[in-house]
Amino acid sequence: AAYLIEQDTGTVLFEQNSTQELAPASLTKLMDLILIYEAFDEGVLTPGQKLTCSSYAKTMGGSEIWLKEGEEMTVEDLLKALIVASANDAAVVFAEAIAVTEEAFVEKMNQKAQELGMTGTHFVNPCGSHDDNHYTTARDLAILSKYAMKNDQFREIVKMPIYKIPATNKYASERILVNTNLFLGT
Repeated sequence: AAYLIEQDTGTVLFEQNSTQELAPASLTKLMDLILIYEAFDEGVLTPGQKLTCSSYAKTMGGSEIWLKEGEEMTVEDLLKALIVASANDAAVVFAEAIAVTEEAFVEKMNQKAQELGMTGTHFVNPCGSHDDNHYTTARDLAILSKYAMKNDQFREIVKMPIYKIPATNKYASERILVNTNLFLGT
């Protein structure tokens, strides 16, 4: 499936199976980011604010930064972990900070998808973990990406090749996150 648009005008340049429902995997986190940036705008989150990893968030597995239960990290560092390393544990820490529960956050994700006109999308988790009811389309991902790219901070972080999270406390030493986006060098 593909849906290639011109960023400024939204003109469709190429389209193939653009409404086929597919698993978005970690591209799910684009929606997380939109809700995180909205939480900044609403004063719910600030970059220097510290968030605490719950017993649930530490169990996410997959792409992660190996947060420990009770570990505190700044919103700024968690945000970079989410964008650069696609950290599932960070995604759930944000979900809980913004909406108290993962389920309530997912409701916000689906509401925002509808607001943006993403008619072929349904989320069931903030990480992109596989579930038959967690899907999107190439067309909807183009809508989501275009919306996310309006944010200057997102555009800067997404192109970071490496980010170092300083040692936070007794739980962890410095973490070095490497962006796997191979287009960064081009």
